[in-house]
Amino acid sequence: MAELAPRLGDPVDVQRRLEFSLAPGLEWTILGYLDLETVREHGDGELAPAVVDFKVKGSPITQIQAASDPQAGLYVAGRWLDGDAASELLFAQVVKPGKRRKQLTTSLVATTRTAGQMRGVLARLAVAASQLAAAHERYGPDQPWGFADPTSWKCSRRYCHAWAACPGGGGL
Repeated sequence: MAELAPRLGDPVDVQRRLEFSLAPGLEWTILGYLDLETVREHGDGELAPAVVDFKVKGSPITQIQAASDPQAGLYVAGRWLDGDAASELLFAQVVKPGKRRKQLTTSLVATTRTAGQMRGVLARLAVAASQLAAAHERYGPDQPWGFADPTSWKCSRRYCHAWAACPGGGGL
């Protein structure tokens, strides 16, 4: 943290609950917790709000990955909808030692979103949520809603309560 903290800006809030609805009258909301909100200086010398998400990883998120990361898009869009837009999201990463690195290291990767990109992430969330709502209405909470990739950890007795009866799992 000694390497990361000086680069994050001045703290404003920690673990703030961010909850919003995508349309009036929906029964469900989107809920997230922002690890850290700061105000930090940008290249032009101006101060601007930022969201910091802390990660401990074996492989750090790269700039290319950050540019399309759904969590970053969701958090920045949530602040935008709140009327308190953040100029960027920072992934403050502690990178664990492994085959490619001998010791613990850190990485700070910043990413931004345009208004169009934020609308896009919100539209994708709305589509996914409507599909979940439709599956719940049709199948209820106890029937499978489609099948996970059988090579995935999600399709296993340990992680899926419907696995034993599911035609895509153990009920073959």
